[in-house]
Amino acid sequence: FMSVVKNYCIGVLLLIFLTGCSGLGLLTDDRSKVAGRSFDHSFRQVRQAALNALSEMDIMIIESRSTAMGQTIQAATFDLDLTIDLQTLDSGHTQVNVFSRAGRGDTGRKTAEQILDHTERFMHVALKQEDAV
Repeated sequence: FMSVVKNYCIGVLLLIFLTGCSGLGLLTDDRSKVAGRSFDHSFRQVRQAALNALSEMDIMIIESRSTAMGQTIQAATFDLDLTIDLQTLDSGHTQVNVFSRAGRGDTGRKTAEQILDHTERFMHVALKQEDAV
């Protein structure tokens, strides 16, 4: 009986190794990080800039929920499912990571970089407006 269990476990481990875990679907949700950037601004400022960026890019927000470290935004374009994860690093620093479904290649990466670029641009606009006041 133990040799059957041992052979079964070896088979499962071999399958995991050969597929890199992603082929199983049970072990991952088939999303991968395609871009990330740290911002030297508060979570509130970066969150608003990210929401403005998504709106400007006509990316539909499906769901937004708070997490222990910040907020996760589920969003979608015509052909992409995206997750934007905002994390508070400290009171003046925020990390933004963009995840896309695996297998989307350059489309997911380019869209993620555009989201981060637009977020950064909105940050600069907001800071200029604050300085003008």
